[in-house]
Amino acid sequence: MAILTKVIYLILLSFSLQLLTYTTVTTAQVTTFTAAASVRPVHLLHSRSDLESFVCQTSKTSPFNTHAIFGTNDMVQSQGHHWCTQDNRYGSQCVQLVDYGTASIVMCGELRTKVRCKELGEAIMELSRNCARSFDGKVRLAGRAIFSWGYIAVGQWRVPDQPKKYNGVLKVKT
Repeated sequence: MAILTKVIYLILLSFSLQLLTYTTVTTAQVTTFTAAASVRPVHLLHSRSDLESFVCQTSKTSPFNTHAIFGTNDMVQSQGHHWCTQDNRYGSQCVQLVDYGTASIVMCGELRTKVRCKELGEAIMELSRNCARSFDGKVRLAGRAIFSWGYIAVGQWRVPDQPKKYNGVLKVKT
């Protein structure tokens, strides 16, 4: 399969070079070649400014707010300037970012979406400010921060088709 991909990539590269040889500057501006997207993976880079809304789902069975905050802080300290990437193409299309105490934080959305982990941490803190509720003296949190590309969610679930974590925080690809 890898050899076929390389052959297709070389054919597309050759075609692109021929196309550039026979085009002028004005025609090259309107020429698009979408077949290359199927050969090389596209990474969709986003920022926290894509944040659209919150969906609060907090109940008395939700994770403890402090677990979500401590887990988020660990993620930001260890991975803050790296890209958190949704690279799970199976089923849930979610990747687990944090598994801390009772809290699980996942990033769900388009395949290969990348957002700075620090920015996702800021969005989780904002979700906490908007959605945390006290039940019997214990502050709990569950909900989603909705973005144009998908969402991050705090809850108690586990993503079944998930890579291994490093010290409770998913080791993020850089």
